[in-house]
Amino acid sequence: MVRNFRQIIRSHINVMWLFLFKISSGYETKLGLLITVSFKKYNIFIRVDTDKRKGYFMDDTNKDILRLLRDNGRMSFTEIGERLGISRVAVKKRVTKLEEAGVLRGYKAVIYREGAVKMFMEITTVDSDYEDLLKYLNRTGYVTELYVMTGENRIHATAVAPDVSELKYLTKMVGKKFADVIKSIETHAVKEVVKDAFGGVDYDSAKRRCSKGNE
Repeated sequence: MVRNFRQIIRSHINVMWLFLFKISSGYETKLGLLITVSFKKYNIFIRVDTDKRKGYFMDDTNKDILRLLRDNGRMSFTEIGERLGISRVAVKKRVTKLEEAGVLRGYKAVIYREGAVKMFMEITTVDSDYEDLLKYLNRTGYVTELYVMTGENRIHATAVAPDVSELKYLTKMVGKKFADVIKSIETHAVKEVVKDAFGGVDYDSAKRRCSKGNE
């Protein structure tokens, strides 16, 4: 019966196209295959979604698990299961797959450093030969985040220090050491952290109104 079905399909197919496409989102990158089968009278479109990471699929439940762990990395599998209406074992399996896929990259404690000053550094270089600058910024004990931005030769660095004078010194040294590489450099100190999803700070309108009233 299977052989007869294959013969019927082959005798009626005029042409078949295969398209490989890529889907990207904030959570995932998937590979997919679009198969178009053209019969004598009809066209059938078959879309097959796959993923380059074995055993990993980002559905709404996985997104909810990531959201809960982002807000509280110490939340137990049992508590997550109760929140989402699934078993502890199901949560454990999903978390394990997310870890193996590299989506969950670790768990850390967020430490509040009283009096610490955060500064954003925007650097524009004369050309794209700025690897030595990136290496230098990476080695400093002040830089916590480092990005190459869209646009022409733009770098963003986030630096944190106990005192603003240390960040001013960092800016001065970077500008002096790479004077022939840097076209412009701008720095902005953070006045207030309104929200930091990864730093444990949530937006609190009542607290902001109170602080503004005391100014």
